[in-house]
Amino acid sequence: MAGNTFAYGARGGRAYVAGAAGNRFGVCLRKNHEGGGPRLVVEGVAANAFQYMTGGVALVLGPTGFNLGAGMTGGRVYLLDHDPAMLNSDYVAATPARRR
Repeated sequence: MAGNTFAYGARGGRAYVAGAAGNRFGVCLRKNHEGGGPRLVVEGVAANAFQYMTGGVALVLGPTGFNLGAGMTGGRVYLLDHDPAMLNSDYVAATPARRR
């Protein structure tokens, strides 16, 4: 389990969280000088995850809390258990994955 504000401001690295995370998971994830960013995998997140994210990639395997992606201007978040009501639609929109 990861507590509140896990990975706050990260610019690189990888994290694989076995369990759910608290509020404000992955807030302020940033691009690094090479244009990439951190890579996160988590089983679920609470409210306000990925706020102000500008870079990096995250995969959420389970449920999400409300207000996901508020202020998000970059990066990617992949959701396996997608609930449109949990997204902050002022900043993010969900698109289905393309099948190959």
